[in-house]
Amino acid sequence: MKTRRTLSLKWQLIMLVISCWLIPIAAVAGIFGSLLSRSYETSLQQEIESSMQNALNQFELRFASIIEDSKAVSYDGVVRSSYRSYQLDGDSAALYGSVNEYLSQRFSRDEKYKAVYISFRNDIDIESYVITPGVQAYTTIRNYRNTVEPLLLKEMETAETLIRFFLVDDELYMARNLLDGKFSPYAAVIMQCKKDVLFRSFVDLPYDPSPEIRIDGDVIVPANSIQSDLEYRFVSVSGTVDNHDINVRAAYPKFSIWKDVPSLKYAVLGAAGLVIPLLVIAILYFYRQVTRPTDVLLMASEQVRSGHRGYVITEMPGNEEFRQLTTQFNTMSTELKNQFDQLYEEQKALQLAKIRTLQSQINPHFLNNTLEVINWEARMVEDEKVSAMIEALSTMLDAALDRDGRGMIPLSEEIRYVDAYLYIIHERLGDRFSAEKEIDAAMESVMVPRLILQPIVENAVEHDITPRGGGSIRIRACRENGLILLETVHSGELSDEDRKNIHEIITSEGYSGKANVGLVNVAQRLKLIYKEQGCIKFYEEDGFITFRLSFPEKI
Repeated sequence: MKTRRTLSLKWQLIMLVISCWLIPIAAVAGIFGSLLSRSYETSLQQEIESSMQNALNQFELRFASIIEDSKAVSYDGVVRSSYRSYQLDGDSAALYGSVNEYLSQRFSRDEKYKAVYISFRNDIDIESYVITPGVQAYTTIRNYRNTVEPLLLKEMETAETLIRFFLVDDELYMARNLLDGKFSPYAAVIMQCKKDVLFRSFVDLPYDPSPEIRIDGDVIVPANSIQSDLEYRFVSVSGTVDNHDINVRAAYPKFSIWKDVPSLKYAVLGAAGLVIPLLVIAILYFYRQVTRPTDVLLMASEQVRSGHRGYVITEMPGNEEFRQLTTQFNTMSTELKNQFDQLYEEQKALQLAKIRTLQSQINPHFLNNTLEVINWEARMVEDEKVSAMIEALSTMLDAALDRDGRGMIPLSEEIRYVDAYLYIIHERLGDRFSAEKEIDAAMESVMVPRLILQPIVENAVEHDITPRGGGSIRIRACRENGLILLETVHSGELSDEDRKNIHEIITSEGYSGKANVGLVNVAQRLKLIYKEQGCIKFYEEDGFITFRLSFPEKI
């Protein structure tokens, strides 16, 4: 099927003049041209803002990733542990080796960085680093030692725990202090980022010059110089990642219908020779050739603005100029959809990685089935004690497995998990351990988060009762002032370090220790589920320690 060749608007207007003779409609053509120019400019600005916002969203994901990487160096504890060992034995070679090995395992294949450095303070002449593949190691290290490291360490003296960004010789560095147990900086992690990877989403934006990018007010990527003979308009988008402000500002040439569609000039001049009776013909003509394509463009722009990314105009205009505008719109809309699809695929890949990680763990169903087999063997030889302990352990495994996926369960079910655990502990400690419960029968149907009480009981047993060779625990549940109260009182004493750790956990002050995992889990879930209404408190009195959980009955 042959494609019919369409005439340009210029020649169609000339043919109209020859056919109908001269009637002045220059004013009408000028009004239509102005409306068209304004409508298209509005559409263009919306498309540019949308594409810039999408590029900013993708950049924020990468930006958040490098911030989390810097935090991980502190939270992983490897560097801090190596530094503590160095303080004890003064073995600088061991410090250098362990830190370099950690950096190599953590960052050597990360495409976001050119290099990652650990620079120690306190006159420790040790510098650990890792260089990613494809980077000139000698030049990079020399520039860092001679220029970057002295400047950044001086600037980081007043940064405390804040993350700072620096642009040195057109290279982007991110720095964060590492603190010791006294919250004093003993080193700094400095990451030399690959700007082409970090700002990848801004490279293919459908306009020129490239946008200016600022982080916390500092220009990280300057905009290209603009042509002096063109009039530009500016579009800005901004966002915040981990309290860091991101601003992107781009320039694009102002649309002028008289320059970009020169045939309209001839249309206005030709319209001066037409007569009034033929004005209707001219209006109908403009409707088909100008107004209708403009309405289609505006409708398509509204579709994209309302979320229909990738919307394509199928109704092609009857002139070459609007065909080009329509084709450009379809191209921009398709590119916008591709960018959103790319972001979706990246998120889906991240979720798939998490699922594969979970699938690589031991299947708890296998353990549960194995316990059933062992339980039957115990019953066959009439070993009731072993059978009872296996059943209690199976109950605990069911609680952890959460087959039905319920986040909230009745208090009676939570008490059943606690009873199973206490039975195992009683068999382990014998008469040296005792447990009491004060549970109002009306409280048994109250819905509580799964495994909210059992970790508190386990924490008491493992940290206080078992090390002392025995003790007692009392469990209480009631309502008070419109809140649900779950309370455990057990024998024991807390050291100063224990009090500090527990206080950091329940007040969310950044506890990073490996002990008290159950207590940390409970505190975090209370905050996530009940916000400020959920809390944990602890008391000490006459050789007993009390943990009290309080939260509203309804979320």
